[in-house]
Amino acid sequence: MSSNLIIIWAYLTLCIFLGFFRIPKMKSLKDYSIGSTRFSTAVLTFSMIATAIGPIETMGEAEKSFSLGIVFVITSFLSIIHWGFFGRLLAPSLSYFKQNKCITLVDIMNLFYGKWGRYICTASVVLSIALLSIFYKSAAIILQKYLNIPLVHGAAIITIAIAMYSIFGGIHAVVITDTVQFFIFMTVIPLIFFLGFQNVDIPQTLNNVPYEKLHITTNDIPLLISFLIYGLIPTTGWPFIQRALMASNSNQVKKIFDITGVFTCIFYLMMGCIGLIAAGINPEIQSDDALLFFIDEVVPSSLMGFVAVSFLAIIMSTASSFLNATTVIIIKDVITPNFPSLNSNKKQLILTKLVGVIIAFASFGMIFVKDHIMDMLWMLDNFWDPFVSIPLVMALLGIRIKKDNFKYVLISALTAVLTARAFHDAFDTFTLSIGVIASIFSILYFKDKSIVKDEKTTDVENSEIISDHI
Repeated sequence: MSSNLIIIWAYLTLCIFLGFFRIPKMKSLKDYSIGSTRFSTAVLTFSMIATAIGPIETMGEAEKSFSLGIVFVITSFLSIIHWGFFGRLLAPSLSYFKQNKCITLVDIMNLFYGKWGRYICTASVVLSIALLSIFYKSAAIILQKYLNIPLVHGAAIITIAIAMYSIFGGIHAVVITDTVQFFIFMTVIPLIFFLGFQNVDIPQTLNNVPYEKLHITTNDIPLLISFLIYGLIPTTGWPFIQRALMASNSNQVKKIFDITGVFTCIFYLMMGCIGLIAAGINPEIQSDDALLFFIDEVVPSSLMGFVAVSFLAIIMSTASSFLNATTVIIIKDVITPNFPSLNSNKKQLILTKLVGVIIAFASFGMIFVKDHIMDMLWMLDNFWDPFVSIPLVMALLGIRIKKDNFKYVLISALTAVLTARAFHDAFDTFTLSIGVIASIFSILYFKDKSIVKDEKTTDVENSEIISDHI
């Protein structure tokens, strides 16, 4: 216990120290959001991967692999496709976004869909706060398991640690700590995976996995289709768009998203295998415990402190990015428009501290929710993907509608999701798929061929693409 305590406290202290180490002076909210200096492709990629791989992609992935089996595992490989595809969609428009001074996803949605795009994206801040609660609770579970710290106390410790460097250091502190956290979990998690293969009789264990978890039957087809649809939807969360806007050129965007897709796919493969192996070792355990159960079975007790730190690194890197992005959006798109007197660089930077603290602790109310991690994500995505992800992708594909018609797309998607939920037992990938299909068809219905990118923007984008190839 004492060694674990030392290792974990040393890690938290390191994160806070790095968060305040050589931070460039911030003069505006833009500096706080996307930085005042350029980041290399490697650093931005490390930060993107660290943000993309969180408790949902580890604990949640193992839990669903354990409970649903191969029908869930095989669709996880689609991450390579949706990351690479989205990177190539975003890249050509990067100069257009920079030309229009976009620093958040809200700015981009406002460009494409006007006030209705801004409204729906800003309203989704509630989803981000709910996501933060998932991250805090996951970290608290780790501290409870390895240090016997009560859940609420553990969540408070992690919240304070993240808030200290994320709120006061801005995106620079987030990226630097992300990079260190990337190397921590990329060292420890694969080690855990390979220890499992050495210490477990894999063929015998897989033979013990219940038949229905290793085979796809006709009854699984609807579920498989919903997973396929969900797996192909690009990840469009605020921190990921933020990283793209931090890139110097379109070529850098493509590289960052391509590499992120590869790494996330590798992690999904590891977590999927761990979930199935746990089901073979003991199919009677709670599905939420699949990953931690596997670790207890294969990892020596002397390494548990490092295991705990690696999971804290996974969780904190994602949480700090969401906290930073959410803070910026609330200040820029909620507070400033309603209180014009606060629209100055100095006042906005002061607000980042106050708003960041409020957001961090506003998430506390949801840490007691008992739902599974992945189930919570699917519920939240029901109110994100049909309303933000799909419209964003369609616009990037060149399918445009009149901005005032976007409210009908939102009504159509909401009606579809709620109707599907009325006939289904939960907000999951099935109801989400119905909402996505409604969103796509309503945008196609309102498609306006008279709306095209202006020639000036096209010329700028083309020149950037040419320069990238040169």
